[in-house]
Amino acid sequence: MNEANRIPVQATGQSARNATLSSFAKGLAVFECLSDSPYPMGVIDIGARTGIEKSAVQRIINTLVQTGYFLRDAQTRKYRVGPKA
Repeated sequence: MNEANRIPVQATGQSARNATLSSFAKGLAVFECLSDSPYPMGVIDIGARTGIEKSAVQRIINTLVQTGYFLRDAQTRKYRVGPKA
């Protein structure tokens, strides 16, 4: 993926507050990535686009699916924006 297409995630320090902000920033980056996409995306695609590790992307997506912000297609295993977004 081209660096120009990446959604930046702010690097933070080691404090608990900064770790929370970093997690929140990553969640927003994942949300924005899929929201801006005209087609469903998989975990690897979202990770490549955002620069966030695959495992973190999966955890964020799981939360967004559970809360109705993302929907998962069982056949393609890709995600799209859900009704709450």
